[in-house]
Amino acid sequence: MALAAVLAAASGCGGEDEAGPAPLAPVADAGPPDGGPPGPVVDLVVDANRDGWVKYDDPADQDHEDEWTAEFGASFLANLDDDDQDGVRDNEDGVVNGDADVFDLARMLIIGWPEVPEGAKGTLSIDEASVPHVHVFKREGDGSWKLVLGSLGPCGIGGDKTCELTSAKLELDAAVLATGAELGIEAKRFKGTVDAGDWSGMVELELGVVDGKEKPVGKDSVKMRVAPWIAFGNLSLHDTVFSSTISSEFVNGLKVPIQDAGLTYRKIKMGEWPDHWTQDIFETGYTAIPWEGGKVQGMRVAMPRPWGRSEGAEALPRAWLADHYLGPDTGWFEPCERKDSEDGPKCPIDDEAHQGVHYGSTFDSFGDHDLLPPYEKDGESYPLGRIITGSADYVMPETIAFYEAQGVQSPVTAKTIWLAVGHIDEVFSYVPAKTARGWKLLVASPKLMREMMEDLQAKGHGDVQMFVGRKVYGPDNKLVDAAVSIDAVLASEDLAKANQISQAEIDDMLATLVDLTGVTPDEIVEIPFLYEEVYEGAMLAFNPGTVNSLVFGDYFVAPKHFGPIIDGKDAFDVDLKQRLATPQNALGSDGQGMKVYAVDNWYGYHILMGEVHCATNWQGPPATAAWWEVEP
Repeated sequence: MALAAVLAAASGCGGEDEAGPAPLAPVADAGPPDGGPPGPVVDLVVDANRDGWVKYDDPADQDHEDEWTAEFGASFLANLDDDDQDGVRDNEDGVVNGDADVFDLARMLIIGWPEVPEGAKGTLSIDEASVPHVHVFKREGDGSWKLVLGSLGPCGIGGDKTCELTSAKLELDAAVLATGAELGIEAKRFKGTVDAGDWSGMVELELGVVDGKEKPVGKDSVKMRVAPWIAFGNLSLHDTVFSSTISSEFVNGLKVPIQDAGLTYRKIKMGEWPDHWTQDIFETGYTAIPWEGGKVQGMRVAMPRPWGRSEGAEALPRAWLADHYLGPDTGWFEPCERKDSEDGPKCPIDDEAHQGVHYGSTFDSFGDHDLLPPYEKDGESYPLGRIITGSADYVMPETIAFYEAQGVQSPVTAKTIWLAVGHIDEVFSYVPAKTARGWKLLVASPKLMREMMEDLQAKGHGDVQMFVGRKVYGPDNKLVDAAVSIDAVLASEDLAKANQISQAEIDDMLATLVDLTGVTPDEIVEIPFLYEEVYEGAMLAFNPGTVNSLVFGDYFVAPKHFGPIIDGKDAFDVDLKQRLATPQNALGSDGQGMKVYAVDNWYGYHILMGEVHCATNWQGPPATAAWWEVEP
């Protein structure tokens, strides 16, 4: 009988198709084939060859079950979604939450030994280091699942409560050994979170069998790795865009490219959450394990910013994720969860000023965390890209440590301390290109903007105004007319000085990225706009910062320039489209240019120190990119 236990016949996030979950193979049929080798059967099996099936008669599963390499090794999920929609993450309750949740369990088999001698006993054990961090379930005869190994409760190295239940060993009688058993495993957390301590993320299980006289008969062991959290980037597959509804002009403009691209627009009403900087409040990503047919099984998992706009736990972004994001195939986590100050923080913070529920700064908002697309340089390959943050000394060390612990998108940094907001998205973006690398880097260029304006001035357009009909905050924080001529901008000594400083800082940041990735001059596209100094040494986009844009597929959604109108057209808009929307720079998947849209974000975001990227967020399905092939 060559019947295997199936992880699932369906694909993708949630592991369901239109007909519902695929049936699981009965474990009673998981014994050795008729006419198989005589002697004891002491056999644990996992999906070591990563084909989505657990097969006792597959040498690739059997021969590599206790190793982890780029080619072989089984994995399992941190089960952080809420399949039964009870408002509790599935990793927290110690039960299997319905048929959909079954697909979030990585399967293991104890192979049946029909000729097991009477009185024989087995022991299934898990390594002690993994006990606080996993749930192992056993499928019962009636099809239900029972927690048999691991722990119950919020315990962990950094936890402030003890485990309600811990179990490192499961005793198996002769009847179970005879028929075999099906097991499912989930993680309670990712490797690298503070609650995980120094847990390696690797689980080791061992099956030992003795006969009726306590004489050892045999043993078998397997190893499994918890799947990492993987950040989405501009080049990821997207299906959903998020934004606040604070600005009707922005919403109306944004829905056009979203509809054109066939994506879902998730509007966050101001009554639902008061923070309209949607990029900043949470970082989107996913986790996944191999599935049948080269697909993956996994879920979207978001990370909240560690501080809110007002005091109290209810103001933390995790509160919005728990109330409005958590659901089937969508979950959330924190690298370092903080409790109210009276309970004491769970995180190891030495600075008393940072104790309590709110900790962090603008550098911990996720406009300052981005993903460099995949690249190779000097023999090193980063097939899932690399997370890039701004000035690392100001980003929570627990967050950087978490990124490093995932092992697949090793983080790097670039200096952003010179910016008033301090975010990486104020300087860089990335778009697809039909080139060997597959993408090009967009970089802010105040120098180029000044050259463009000087050229317009030389052509007799110096008296033409930009920002006509717009207002900005002036003295006493009152709105004043923003209109200013090209001549006036070029004559401003303050702006000239600010942009000399800004260009030098950008050049330094660009040198860092060139050194990291090896991008060449023809793989860099300058995006012109000016900066201004808003307080001592702190720079901010003077005109809408068009590098700070939303990118999904071949779509580029930029802030509207409100630039000088020359020959009936916005001169800055004409320039941007020439750079991005034509074959000039071989951008877009076909090299013919991006689809460029201009959205009015002036009042909702620009004069409040942000742009389109700051105002939006996005996500997609778990990617089929094989993180497990990244060299450990």
